[in-house]
Amino acid sequence: MNEFPEAAFLPEHGLFAVHRGVARHATTDMNAPQISLYFDSREEWLSFASPSVLERKEWEGGPFLVKMPRSSLERLFTRVVFATWFGEEVVVHSWDAENVEILYDRDPSLAEAMGMTGSQYEGFRKVGPFEELENVRVEEHDRPLVR
Repeated sequence: MNEFPEAAFLPEHGLFAVHRGVARHATTDMNAPQISLYFDSREEWLSFASPSVLERKEWEGGPFLVKMPRSSLERLFTRVVFATWFGEEVVVHSWDAENVEILYDRDPSLAEAMGMTGSQYEGFRKVGPFEELENVRVEEHDRPLVR
């Protein structure tokens, strides 16, 4: 049984920073005192105002980043979506409304038998139907705000 009706409803995964009540994808060296927040659109990036902004970066076509001190955040956390796939514990990412990308990092012979690509060093992956998953669950882990 899954709490999510289809793959499109899975939450985004990765590192997130909460500033003024809004969670955004973020990137940082986990030992650095600064963090960069991602913005989906140039308009949203330009309208973001905070006295904590240290720097703005823009690449053609995105992404749009704002660097700020970690100490200005309300929360910093990682989010991972786990599931059971044919009896094996896997990490999943939403691919489209019906499919997920399945990530597995254990038995290479089992990964090959399941039609996955990759290696024991990089991990294995496959895009498959969401309906093959059981016990889909989301785990969030808080990270330190200040180093």
